Amino acid sequence: MLYFYVSIGLSIVYMVSVLFDFSMSSSKYNAGIINFVVFESAAVGDVVGTFDNFNGSDYSKRQDGRPLFMLQDTTYFALRGPGQKIVVVNRLLDRDNDRKLCREASWPETCAWSGVLFAHDGVVFSLRITVIDVNDNIPRWPDSALSKPRNSEEKEPSIELFIAENTPTGSMFDLPLAEDRDYGNNGIVNYELVEMDKNGRFSLRCTNGPNGVIPRLQVLEMLDREEREEYEMQIAAADGGGQRVVVGLRVYLVDENDNPPIFVHLKNASQEEAQRARFVIEIDESLAIGTALPFHPIATDADAGDFGRVRYRFSFSTPEFVKRDFAIESETGKIIVKNILDCDAGGIPEYVFSMIAEDGAPQPLTALATVVIALHDVNDNAPIISLTPATPKIEDMYDTTFYPTFEDSRDTFCLVEEMPSGQMVATVAVTDPDSDADGEFECGLSTTQDFALHALPWIGATKVYQLLSARRFDREMEALTSVTLSCVDRGVPPRVSSKIIPITLIDINDNRPYFQQQFYQFSIPENRPPGTLVGRVIVQDNDAGKNGLVDFSISCKTGQYQHLFSISGMGEVRANEMLDRETNPQNYLEIICFLILKVVAEDKGRPTYRTSVEVCIEIEDENDCIPKFDFPNYHFSIDEDVEPYKHGPREVGIVQASDCDTGGNAEIHFFLEGTDTPFKISSNGTIFAVQQLDREIKSSYLLTVVARDSPPPRSPDKTLNSTAQVRITVTDINDHSPVFIFPRLNSTSGSLPEIRMSALEPIGYRVAKLQAKDADSGVNADIRYTLTEELSVSSTEKLFRVSEDSGELFIAAKLSTSTKEMRYPLQVHATDGGTPPRSSTFNLIIYLDPTLPPTSAPSFMSDSLMGSQASESSAALNNIYLIIIIAFGVSIAFVVLVVAICLMSKGHRLRFCCPAATHVKAAQMNTVDAVSFYTPGSSHLPACSTPMVFTNGADYITTVGSASYALEKGSPLQCPPSDEGFVSSLGRLPMNTFYEATMDKTFCNSNMAAPIENSLYTDQKSINDISSLTTFDRFSSLGRVAHSGCPHLPLCLVNEGCPDATYIGQPIQFRGANGSNAAVYSWCDSTDQKMQTFNSLPPNGAQ
Repeated sequence: MLYFYVSIGLSIVYMVSVLFDFSMSSSKYNAGIINFVVFESAAVGDVVGTFDNFNGSDYSKRQDGRPLFMLQDTTYFALRGPGQKIVVVNRLLDRDNDRKLCREASWPETCAWSGVLFAHDGVVFSLRITVIDVNDNIPRWPDSALSKPRNSEEKEPSIELFIAENTPTGSMFDLPLAEDRDYGNNGIVNYELVEMDKNGRFSLRCTNGPNGVIPRLQVLEMLDREEREEYEMQIAAADGGGQRVVVGLRVYLVDENDNPPIFVHLKNASQEEAQRARFVIEIDESLAIGTALPFHPIATDADAGDFGRVRYRFSFSTPEFVKRDFAIESETGKIIVKNILDCDAGGIPEYVFSMIAEDGAPQPLTALATVVIALHDVNDNAPIISLTPATPKIEDMYDTTFYPTFEDSRDTFCLVEEMPSGQMVATVAVTDPDSDADGEFECGLSTTQDFALHALPWIGATKVYQLLSARRFDREMEALTSVTLSCVDRGVPPRVSSKIIPITLIDINDNRPYFQQQFYQFSIPENRPPGTLVGRVIVQDNDAGKNGLVDFSISCKTGQYQHLFSISGMGEVRANEMLDRETNPQNYLEIICFLILKVVAEDKGRPTYRTSVEVCIEIEDENDCIPKFDFPNYHFSIDEDVEPYKHGPREVGIVQASDCDTGGNAEIHFFLEGTDTPFKISSNGTIFAVQQLDREIKSSYLLTVVARDSPPPRSPDKTLNSTAQVRITVTDINDHSPVFIFPRLNSTSGSLPEIRMSALEPIGYRVAKLQAKDADSGVNADIRYTLTEELSVSSTEKLFRVSEDSGELFIAAKLSTSTKEMRYPLQVHATDGGTPPRSSTFNLIIYLDPTLPPTSAPSFMSDSLMGSQASESSAALNNIYLIIIIAFGVSIAFVVLVVAICLMSKGHRLRFCCPAATHVKAAQMNTVDAVSFYTPGSSHLPACSTPMVFTNGADYITTVGSASYALEKGSPLQCPPSDEGFVSSLGRLPMNTFYEATMDKTFCNSNMAAPIENSLYTDQKSINDISSLTTFDRFSSLGRVAHSGCPHLPLCLVNEGCPDATYIGQPIQFRGANGSNAAVYSWCDSTDQKMQTFNSLPPNGAQ
């Protein structure tokens, strides 16, 4: 026996008794009875008892926080607190009048409530709570028992009793019962006359009746109305707690009514027999309201007239619940059903009361009969089914999204998927308030393939079952299922109760996410703003709740382009930045689309499942590239036409342009600006001459060629173009014959030109200078002069000769000494250098006048040319001057060249001995001139210079510790030999990554063989066996890594292991990032030549 004391308020103490009775337990699922005791005055929320450690089971806690217990009926009591282990009062208790609270047949002596208690582990308990009465009611007489004051002297209502003056001594008359809703000692235990009759004619007798103590007034002496017709006294009713109530009692004597009514069934009974007699009426509980009972007590009166007319009523001692359920017809005495009758559990199986028969006198005489109405049970109740869901232990792998809360758990049934058969779904408690065979029943399920019903021992009048799973369930195949439970009793006719039990399957994470497609291909136009939707991948996970919720991530094989895209929780792939297809020197399409992204979908269940799909993203080209000519200026040449244009276009040359766009955006069409030109250009850039070209009219043309791309028709306004200048030189062909300027026909007469000269001129005398002009150019315009001389009759020797190049006409032989004027006709020829040559002929007449003195100028008849002495030595002198000038210029150029070579040699030496530092400001891309790491012969890397090595593309170089390796100029670099503890392969590292390592030789060991990616654009820090990491975005100047001595390995930038590569003339590009600056250094070829400022930058940074 355990006792619990609970203090309520300041002075009330409740005793709680807990009794564990396991005598009924025959199964591990039925642990027995738990008895609690509570006072009926307990307030709502007061603690009745608690469950912790009993029956060998620890119910102190539960890992998943779910309720430990569940109560089937919570009308009067409920469970509260952590784990639902505390029983509290759920509504006010009234054990005096509430028959639903006091269900047992022992009421009103005992008020006990019983319910079924379910533990989370499937154990079933019977919870019995005894409600103890407290003295919480004061006795009182009902208003119906009291009469109103008859005059002003009577101030309070009182009990009136009329007695015939000839009443025999010893007769007793029932007095109205006082009311006290308490029971037992707390109810009315005694009545007494407070002010007794002074003459001693009356006394008060109390007897125990079926409804408590019955007060009766007994006549002690013969009464005489003529002596006294009215008696006044007071009667008190007291309960066991000392509370009492007093009311006046007036007795009136009457003398006219001589015969009282007599009940027929008591006519021959003695007074004592009449007091013990019971008029029993048996009826079915199903009798309808308004129905008269089949029989009832009947009384007669021997008096005549009104005094002999009998009326019926309930006695003053009749309990209120009798008057609630029945009524008595005053004239006939019939008993009428007034309320629904119920003799089942919590109902009233029997009514006991007194019926009064009174005559019609003004002060009526009465007779009393005790009536018992016994109710027979009928099968008016179907079995009552109560379901309590089981609460399975929730594991981490279960989805509890749809798992019921405690408030909903009483109506929600769950089953964990993929669990073996035998899972408990619910505990079933079935009762039937009917009695005997009407209260016996059997229960079954609509299907036995999915579920089973396991019967447990009875708990009182409650039959308990467990609803168990009969197979393994798969939530993905059936998220909801149900089973119908039916119970039928054995009454006639039988009554059936059924309940459909819906069951929700609790999901476990047993399915992987999967994409709807095995491969996704999206496209996005370039130059779209950040956040542009690229496409959406759709993934499904057949699990529910968090097990079916999927997170997305993007990975890339190289990681280099992973930052370009992001993916939302909805699977939407978006661009993180504006994409430019032409940005990368390689084909952007190849980089993005064929270096495929991988989208990873991972659910949130336990264990976590993931899946991935390849996504190809194509960057669609936009017409954002301007066509670019291979050369800004072109120069073509074409021969002029030999004859008028008649053979169609002639090809001049081809111009070429490229466009970094693709498709139609890269299709280039060419055209010429302006229309007044003898040229046309085809769409592929071929220029044609389409008209006759005459160099002598126009020797060159300057054309503007326009290259225009061809965007799709949907965006013609985005056409882009560029121009180039094309100069076309018309090359000469020999299509013109020389034309003589001198000699020429007389402009007036049109006669042949004549030269008149002295016949005494010496040999070598220049007679004239022949001049001819050729409209052609080049060799086609180079003219050679010849002449044909008509020999005189008297001479066989030619007198004249002409210089082929200059056209000068000289005397070639001694002239005639004749005294006559001699006439010499000459035919002059001018021939060009073309192939075939073209020539012109002109006739000239020379007159030798012996009368003219020598050295005189020759005279011409119209247009004349002065003759002069031709000197061959003058031309020679001019050639000498030209040679001197050329020699002087060559000497100066030689001196300049020697000086430049010396300066370059000095600069080369200084480059190795001066700080070759280039400062690159933040967010600026500079191209650093190539830094040679070698002397002209061979060199050694300095042992203690802490060199910083920068490479471009796939080239790399490294040194290890203080070791020196000879590097021949232009020879490939080899990795350190393996016998020094190093391997011949460094890990593949991205360009622009710098590492500062210690002397630990693991820098180049196999730990570096795995790919390590820490670049200018990342912030990753993990790297094997490297003490610190230095990247551009971490330091404003890299000069800080210089060390004295050789405590550290050199700061190296490596890209690939041991490629065959040379390191001469490779430009290097670096860019500062995140607001920091970068620097590029080289080293001296020996430690002796190091400068003090080797690892320091100029104050402002050299650009």
